[in-house]
Amino acid sequence: NHHITRGTATVKLAAGAAMADSNGADVSIEYSWIMGNSAPRGGGYAHGAHGLLHVYYAIFLGNQATGVYPSAYSDGGGLWTEGPTNLDKVTMQANTSYNYGGAVAVQTNTSLDITQSNITANTANSLGGGISVADSGAIDVTNIESSSIGYNTGDPGGGIYVASGARLHLL
Repeated sequence: NHHITRGTATVKLAAGAAMADSNGADVSIEYSWIMGNSAPRGGGYAHGAHGLLHVYYAIFLGNQATGVYPSAYSDGGGLWTEGPTNLDKVTMQANTSYNYGGAVAVQTNTSLDITQSNITANTANSLGGGISVADSGAIDVTNIESSSIGYNTGDPGGGIYVASGARLHLL
C-alpha cells in the first residue's frame, strides 16, 4: 500500500499536489491512499491529455483544488483529468473544489469510466459536487457502472453535472 499525503502545489497554474503527469503518459495507481493534498487544479491528482490513467483500489480523501473561484484553475478536488480515465473500486470522499468537480473534474474530449466505486461527501462551489463533465464541443463519454454517488454538494449537480454536448451512461 502507498500513502501520498499532505502535498501542496502553490503556483497559480500548478496541478496535482500529490502527483501529476504530462500529456501522453500512461499511469496506473493501485492499492493507494491519496489524502490531504491541495493544488490549484487536481488537488489529489492531475492527468494530462492522451495517456490512460487507470486507478484500482485507491482512496482519494480530503484533497482540495484551491484555485481562486471562478478560475478554471480550481477544478477537481480529488482528480482533474483531460485524458482517458478508468476508476475501478475507488473511493472518493470529502474532497473539495472551489469551482467544478468536488471529487472529479473531466475536461475536454475524453472518457471517464467508473466501476464499483463510491463517490461520497464531496463539495464543489459550482458545478458537480461529485463529478463535473465539461462541455468541450467534442465527445465526452462518462460510463458509471455498479457505483454509488451520494451526499455530494454542488450547484447545479450535487452528484453529477454533465454539460450540454457531453454524454453520460449509467449502467
